[in-house]
Amino acid sequence: MVNMDNPVLNTIFGLSTPFMTLKDSFKLINLTSKSMTSSVDLKKNIFEMITHILIEPGYSMSFINTTIYTFKQLISLDMTKCINLISLPDRIGDLVQLNTLNLYNCYNLTVLPDRIGDLVKLEKLDLFNCTGLTSIPDRIGDLVHLKTLNLSSTGLTVLPDRIGDLGQLKELVLYNCTGFTVLPDRIGDLVHLKTLNLNECRNLTVLPDRIGDLVKLEILDLFNCTGLTVLPDRIWNLVQLEALYLDNCWELTVIPDRIRELVHLKKLMLCGWNRPPDRIGDLVHLNTLILDDCTGLMVLPNRIGDLVHLMTLVLKNCWELTSLPDRIGDLVHLEMLDLSQCTGLTVLPDRIGDLVQLETLNLSECTGLTVLPDRIGDLVQLETLNLSECTGLTVLPDRIGDLVQLKTLNLPACTGLTVLPDRIGDLVQLKTLNLSAYTGLTVLPDRIGDLVHLETLYLSECTTLTVLPDRIGDLVHLKTLDLSYCRNLTVLPDRIGDLVHLEKLDLNRCTGLTVLPDRIGDLVHLEMLDLNRCTGLTVIPDRIGDLVHLEMLDLNRCTGLTVLPDRIGDLVHLEMLDLNRCTGLTVLPDRIGDLVQLEKLDLSNCTSLTVLPYQFGDLVHLSIWRLDSFIEL
Repeated sequence: MVNMDNPVLNTIFGLSTPFMTLKDSFKLINLTSKSMTSSVDLKKNIFEMITHILIEPGYSMSFINTTIYTFKQLISLDMTKCINLISLPDRIGDLVQLNTLNLYNCYNLTVLPDRIGDLVKLEKLDLFNCTGLTSIPDRIGDLVHLKTLNLSSTGLTVLPDRIGDLGQLKELVLYNCTGFTVLPDRIGDLVHLKTLNLNECRNLTVLPDRIGDLVKLEILDLFNCTGLTVLPDRIWNLVQLEALYLDNCWELTVIPDRIRELVHLKKLMLCGWNRPPDRIGDLVHLNTLILDDCTGLMVLPNRIGDLVHLMTLVLKNCWELTSLPDRIGDLVHLEMLDLSQCTGLTVLPDRIGDLVQLETLNLSECTGLTVLPDRIGDLVQLETLNLSECTGLTVLPDRIGDLVQLKTLNLPACTGLTVLPDRIGDLVQLKTLNLSAYTGLTVLPDRIGDLVHLETLYLSECTTLTVLPDRIGDLVHLKTLDLSYCRNLTVLPDRIGDLVHLEKLDLNRCTGLTVLPDRIGDLVHLEMLDLNRCTGLTVIPDRIGDLVHLEMLDLNRCTGLTVLPDRIGDLVHLEMLDLNRCTGLTVLPDRIGDLVQLEKLDLSNCTSLTVLPYQFGDLVHLSIWRLDSFIEL
């Protein structure tokens, strides 16, 4: 056996067992094992010591046909994306120690040999996306130790009856097997099966009654099985089932009351259904209920309040839903409530305040909401509140300031809001505040400066904003400030220089800006400065040279600029400089040659620039540069 101190074998994929990689041409790894001193010894022992082989895409398949069977100790054979593989040799059956055979994405593979049944120790067989494979041999049933079988996206139209002989199988994945219309009755013999994935088997029209014999099944995925018209009555015998996915099973119109017998069910996905089962309240162990895109759902049953262990409730795009039952307040363990795109929802019940464990509340695009209940302030564990595009909201309640754990507040495109409550300053844990397209906002409250942990502030497209408060300088942990498209912003406060941790400043299309404050040079951690289309700027301050960590400077279409300051040469970490369409620029400073890390320079359409400085040749890392033909080198 090879010395395990060998660095080559130990480092590939972090495995502790000997591993061999075959690249474009087969050759033995140059081993330095102390136990092998000559190439003769190496050739003699190589077939005994290799336990794992990875064959990379594009490698010649002659090795598989002539040599692979000699690796008697082989445990794992990985041929992922070997598109040249058309068939496996019969002698692959000699690999009696093989545990894992990975043929993922070998889409030209058309046949498996009968002798695959001799791989008696095989536990995992992956044939995902072997689209050329239209059948598997009956001898697959001899793989008595097989635990995982992945036949996803193959060309199979039928499973052999002997699939029922795989008595140790725990996972059967048939994702996107669109050729299947039925499953064999013997699938019921897979008594140790825990996962059955039939996701996207759109032509499957019926499930066999014997599915009820899968007494250890924990996950049944029927997502997008659009051909199913009925579920067999015995499916409710799956008393160990923990997850049931019935999303987009359009032809299934009703879930019988017997669903209550799935006493261990924890996750139920019913996307696209118009009505949850009446007995849903009996599923007392349910922790996840997904009902998104239930466009015909008009009301939730009161018994939803009996789901006392529910942690996630998703009702996204249930646009016929106009209200929530009061008993939603009984979901005392709920952590995530998604009501996004529920455009018919006009009010939230006061009892929403009883969801004391709620961490995420998503109300984005709830355009019918005009007000939030005061009791929203009782959600003391809330970390994320998403009110994006709630265009009907005209005011935020003062009690929003009681959300002391809030870290993310999203209010983009809330066009009905014109002011922020002063108590927003009480959100002392807030890290992200998104006010993009808040078109009614004319001023930020001074108390915004109390958001001492804020890291990201989005004010993009706040077109009525003309000035920032001085207290913005108190946001000492701010890393990103996005003011793009704030075209009526005419000045930046000097205190912007106090944002000592700022890394990204986006002023794209701030056409009202005519000058940058000198203190911009205090932003010593700034990495990106975007001044794209700041057409009012006529000068860049010398202190720009103090931005020693700047990597990207975008001056695209800054048509008012005629020169760049010499100190631009101090930007020793600059990698990208965009001067496209700076039509007023007549000359580049000599010190541009000091930008030793510059990789991309765009000077296209700089119509007044006719010559480049001699120092341009010092830009040794420049890999992408655009010049017009009238610029003389």
